[in-house]
Amino acid sequence: MKPLFPSIVPPDRISPALSLDLWQLRLSHMELKADVVPEDDFRKFDETLRNGFKAVVFRCHRRVLQGFYAWRERTIGHGSGAYVEVSFEYTYMNPAYRNHPLWALSGALQALPLLLRGKPVFFFGLTYPGSFISLHLMTAGLTTLRDGDLSPFQRAALHAFARDIGGAEFDAATGLVKVRLVAGERGAPRRANVRRLFERYESLNPTWRQGHALPVMAELSLSAIAAAVSRAVGQAFASASS
Repeated sequence: MKPLFPSIVPPDRISPALSLDLWQLRLSHMELKADVVPEDDFRKFDETLRNGFKAVVFRCHRRVLQGFYAWRERTIGHGSGAYVEVSFEYTYMNPAYRNHPLWALSGALQALPLLLRGKPVFFFGLTYPGSFISLHLMTAGLTTLRDGDLSPFQRAALHAFARDIGGAEFDAATGLVKVRLVAGERGAPRRANVRRLFERYESLNPTWRQGHALPVMAELSLSAIAAAVSRAVGQAFASASS
């Protein structure tokens, strides 16, 4: 297993140089839409990072940037109706390190203290097929605005997250967010369970190839975190031995 070294950078410690490096890594995984000006996209990217997000950065033994994700946690509401919102914005890892267990372990170590606050903890994120599949396999299941059996709380929480992240680009009618990037073409996965998730994603977000992302949420629990870490470690060792 290749060594990987994570570091957590708070919003006020993200330097212009680091922000640029992270933005360039993002563009190595996805393409800007033809009508998006790169300088405008970088400015928006940098503003988002500094809006309460910390960057969890992964480098190899040569100190080369291999991946990162942006993580924000905040309490929403008051009293008995309050909950902790954990939101991801930007999650990218180079292929050679994609199954590394530190990817899941780093998130677990940040999530565990939140579960001690005595409030429900919910994860939120914008997804494309790959991230939807990964997150679904790491949780007890994802909820989207396209589902027909949403509770009033789930609908309100997902709407609030999508409006906050997407702004005017969030379409409440479709439950999707128009983004500035286009994901690369992805063929149907070979594994049956993963292929079913891919097909489900396409049914929920048929316009993902045109640059629409699907907001999702999932409740975090000790059992879900333990299962995610166990699965990540198992996959990593399986990949290393194959």
